[in-house]
Amino acid sequence: MSEETLSADFLDQVVGQLTLPKLVDAIREGEEYSKAEMAMELGVSPSYYSDFLKGEKIPSISKAAEWADILGYHQAQFVELAINDKLRSLGMQLEVRASVPKVSKSV
Repeated sequence: MSEETLSADFLDQVVGQLTLPKLVDAIREGEEYSKAEMAMELGVSPSYYSDFLKGEKIPSISKAAEWADILGYHQAQFVELAINDKLRSLGMQLEVRASVPKVSKSV
């Protein structure tokens, strides 16, 4: 088992299953933004942001990637969480793990 998998499993045990709303809200709290300020930062309405935090709205994959860029995080993490949140909302017992392909250097 990889160190990354062990870390993810440990995090799940400590805080429960990580979701995109939990991650984004933790970032918001760390940056000391109000919910309205975070909504503005992400380019969404306060009502959309509120629905997102409640799990009633799930951003598209491209929107999740855009939010990662805005907040200065890796797209793979946000996209993975958005996909897994969508799968759970559909009642599917599936989970995906995103990985970033290694770029080979041409000589």
